[in-house]
Amino acid sequence: MFSVFFYNMRTVNLVTRESAALAVRECCIIWERARILIRAVQHCIDKLINLYNEWRNLQKKSKKVGESYRLKENDFKNKSNLLFDIAHSDALKLIKIDVDRQFSLNQRLPGRPGCLLEDKSSESSDSSELETNISLEIEPTPEKKKCRGKMNFITQKLAGALDRCQLSIRDSVYVLQATLEALKLNVKECVINQTSIHRSREIYRRERSELIKLRFKESVPNYVVVHWDGKLLPDTKIRNKTVERLPIVITNINKYNIGIEDQACGAALENVKEDIRNFVKSKLETKHSRGDYREFLELVLIFIGGNLESKITIYPPGAMHQARWMARAIYCLKIFLFRSQYNISDLSKKAIGEICVFIIKFYVKAWFTCPLPNKAPNQDLQFIKDMKLYEAFDREISRVSIQKLCNHLWYLTEETAALSFFDNSIPLEVLFSLTYPKLLTRYQGLLYKLKIINTPNYIFNIISEFLSNRQFSVKINDNYSDFVPITAGVPQGSILGPTLL
Repeated sequence: MFSVFFYNMRTVNLVTRESAALAVRECCIIWERARILIRAVQHCIDKLINLYNEWRNLQKKSKKVGESYRLKENDFKNKSNLLFDIAHSDALKLIKIDVDRQFSLNQRLPGRPGCLLEDKSSESSDSSELETNISLEIEPTPEKKKCRGKMNFITQKLAGALDRCQLSIRDSVYVLQATLEALKLNVKECVINQTSIHRSREIYRRERSELIKLRFKESVPNYVVVHWDGKLLPDTKIRNKTVERLPIVITNINKYNIGIEDQACGAALENVKEDIRNFVKSKLETKHSRGDYREFLELVLIFIGGNLESKITIYPPGAMHQARWMARAIYCLKIFLFRSQYNISDLSKKAIGEICVFIIKFYVKAWFTCPLPNKAPNQDLQFIKDMKLYEAFDREISRVSIQKLCNHLWYLTEETAALSFFDNSIPLEVLFSLTYPKLLTRYQGLLYKLKIINTPNYIFNIISEFLSNRQFSVKINDNYSDFVPITAGVPQGSILGPTLL
């Protein structure tokens, strides 16, 4: 059975299922001559394919040393010598001739005794006819000699595009072939195969590297910074495979340019840079919970031209956290400080400069004072006021900042606003204006409210006597003013006063 199956698959070049179908068809002819009922053909094909898969698994593990593998090989050899049984499950019950039933039983015994008694001449003629048909079916057709294309259309720009898109050699062949067919060009005339494309890409990579080395030698700087980092990058030869590569980048050491050297930034920060410089220096003297907080303060001080007492290190850019806007602020400050080392357009430089002005003028103070709850109400309201005034300079940043901050003003209630009483930056007259209207509540209105809520008469009379017919006088040195009736407020220092307020 396996010999016919492998002949169809290896010699005739049929796929697995087609080879199994032909082998099972020939086997069914023999079983029908023996007058033995067989199962469905599809089940017979699946059984042969399962045997083939079992053989393939044993073949893959043939070099493994182990007793269990040798036992599996012996079991498969014994199984292959047995009958390839495709009989119906109820074949013995359905066969009515005893000789046929006995023949079916004998074929399942070791050695498979018994044979089919037929006319040899007819058998030989049938076999010769079958061989002739098979030979006619598998007679190979003469192959035409393939002509290789000679037109090489891979350019340096095309090879660079394939590398930039990280296309493997196999994917590159598919894309280029489809492109040529879409352009209605003859694909057979072009050099398009994996080896040629790979060779072209290797040549152009080598040329680019030599050109980079030549340009570097023409103007060698005195000092350079070498960056390298091992990376696992996609392999251009094999799909879904990575290779370890060592990218090396060389950059010049150029002095940074402070931010206020830019005319627009210098004009925008002229009035606040001294205040910001003093604030940043005071914060640098304290200890911070995170290293990037100190880095942020140092970058702000450098931006406005402040002098640092000790040398600092400009760290390479870190992770861009989505939930922390400070990472973006640090990125913007570094980009603007080293703007001379980048090819930045004037429009991009202006946009980054505007963000840096917002960071230094508003963000740095708001961020480092926000942990203080007593300063939060006044600071947030003052920030909204400043952003509204900043609308005259930058309408878009003002609009976005106010919109975002207003989404977080849910905490500004009457209870939390009372934290402002402990804010020493608020003048006393402002604090007194918050409490004075409450203290000047007229007692007639208070008695009216007590009447509405059905206060018992004896309690109402006590409170009324407590508030009514009171007078006060002012003493300056030894002199007293005239008594004046009290029409609002409650007696200070009394136990009942705070309850009534």
